[in-house]
Amino acid sequence: MKNIYFTSVFLISIFTFSQDNSKYPSGYIPVKSLTELNGNWRYGSDLLKINTSAKSIQFNDGMKLYLDFNKLPAYNQFYIYGRIGNADGTPIIRSRVRLSPDRKKIHLDRIDGNTSNIYTKQ
Repeated sequence: MKNIYFTSVFLISIFTFSQDNSKYPSGYIPVKSLTELNGNWRYGSDLLKINTSAKSIQFNDGMKLYLDFNKLPAYNQFYIYGRIGNADGTPIIRSRVRLSPDRKKIHLDRIDGNTSNIYTKQ
């Protein structure tokens, strides 16, 4: 009986979990292209600098990282990665991203550090 119960709970948890279960605020929309994220974004005293033409991402005055991205159309998700050196480098930053409808805010749901913040365009 215990095995049936645990198997049932396990299967239900697998089927109810999807990759779209993130901490996105209501109303935020999927990112269509990397260029939508270009610019400086602020959260509190932190400044996130995204330069899509140079393919770089930088927090405050920290190290510039190589900016990489991936889309999962089936889940309407857009991921950005900050990698050391180049596209083959170790990812230091991994985050799901969505935009506010007016495109003045981005929501980063960091999958590498389990933080979720809203940055405002500067």
